[in-house]
Amino acid sequence: MSKRNDRIQPQAAKLSQPGKLPVLDWDGKRVADSTAIAELLNERQPQPPLYPAGPQDAAMARMFEDWADESLYYYELFFRVQYPAARSKAVALLCGGRPGWESFIFAPILCGRLETSSKNTDSWVG
Repeated sequence: MSKRNDRIQPQAAKLSQPGKLPVLDWDGKRVADSTAIAELLNERQPQPPLYPAGPQDAAMARMFEDWADESLYYYELFFRVQYPAARSKAVALLCGGRPGWESFIFAPILCGRLETSSKNTDSWVG
């Protein structure tokens, strides 16, 4: 763990500028973000293609990928912490190096914040 922005961050968070995963290293090039990784893979390993061949269909696939990537993020986090084993691991990771009492109050706060965030996001097309 390392100190970053006055908070404890996992080592994996140091792999990209925004501190997010996924990250892919390919031939000395580091690519962060699932969209950029998909583009790189599609370019360097074109078979099988990740995107449709036609420009309109490819644009539509990219639009859906971007929508899912950005809009469903909080839902994925919310559902991830609904499972006790996954929640325990997340709390242990996020509270590592912090006073022990924080882990007892962190899980309910985390779950509440994620539920609120998922309800407040404009993720559903109406």
